[in-house]
Amino acid sequence: MKKISRIIALLCAMVFVLAGCKKPSGNVTTLENPESAKMYALILSDAQMNDNGMNQYTWQGIMNLKDSINVQTKYYEAKDLSEIESNIDSAILSKYDIIFSLGDMANQTLQKKKTSSLETLFAYINTENDTILDANSFSIEFADYEGAFVAGYLACETTKTGTISFLGDVQNTSCDNVKYGFYAGAHYYNVVNKKDIKLTNKLAETKTDVAKIKSTLESLYKEGADVVFVNFDFAQEEMLEVASSENGKLIGTGYVDDTKTHARLIAKSIKHIGEGIKNISDLYIKNENLGGKAYVYGMKEGCISFNYDKGQIPLEVIDKVDIVKQKIANGEIDVPVGYEEYQNYIEGSKDATPEETPESTKESTKE
Repeated sequence: MKKISRIIALLCAMVFVLAGCKKPSGNVTTLENPESAKMYALILSDAQMNDNGMNQYTWQGIMNLKDSINVQTKYYEAKDLSEIESNIDSAILSKYDIIFSLGDMANQTLQKKKTSSLETLFAYINTENDTILDANSFSIEFADYEGAFVAGYLACETTKTGTISFLGDVQNTSCDNVKYGFYAGAHYYNVVNKKDIKLTNKLAETKTDVAKIKSTLESLYKEGADVVFVNFDFAQEEMLEVASSENGKLIGTGYVDDTKTHARLIAKSIKHIGEGIKNISDLYIKNENLGGKAYVYGMKEGCISFNYDKGQIPLEVIDKVDIVKQKIANGEIDVPVGYEEYQNYIEGSKDATPEETPESTKESTKE
């Protein structure tokens, strides 16, 4: 019955489009047997699909499913809130099996507009903590803080000045989680090696203003840091220019490993979104009950990796970092998430080194 209603819904949606209504963005995979296909839609927020970032690699992960299953997919771009609402209505009308949403605007709108129908599942990617999950919705998160922990450890191993830094984009839960993951990795290094590497941090307070990102990064180098972990998948080339001019090093984040092509980029935390999408699709095909669950994918699931340029890092350091990575993957190191867990983490360590307080954090991010 569901297959028949889905085909009818698709035909109605086609008639709706031909009648002059706006056609959603994206490409539909044409299949010989559409009634047997798994149907996945992706609702985007204000950024375009080809953003060389989260949107593009999420869509690519969905498209890659074609290699193993019969799947029909579509992405919906939007310029404003009303268009997001329209796109969600269209996707619900077309009776997709899973409607993925990505970005704050899409996630928040989907939560308000989704129906109580158990025939459709709604998946929030990188949503806020207050998102309500119920029988036909679930969330997908990526443990960026695990890669940040390794970045903190590696930065301590490679610093010459004894000061390392974190550069965040804007103040939000995701950025805080990554920052405290980085701080926890540095703390781990300090405790294990009985060192006192100092940490500083700043926010660029933007995700798109290249000039502001560059000036904030430059200030970190000028204040004594020689290795900076940047929580950006944007303006990498411009940040590398700053690192070069200030004789500094970068540890980056992103979706591809390009460490070997940049002399100042010594390592990168890589997010493999496609692996997470595949994990969810596999569970759905196996009739796993996804509703009401929050899926967090990290190093153990192959969704977070940490790669480095072996030409820039000594072999003995690589061996130490590999051990840290393995301990995270097998659960020996439980990376703290957020400020409270971070405080508990350092307070539970013997010989804990002095770390930041909420007050010092606020002062540092204002600089």
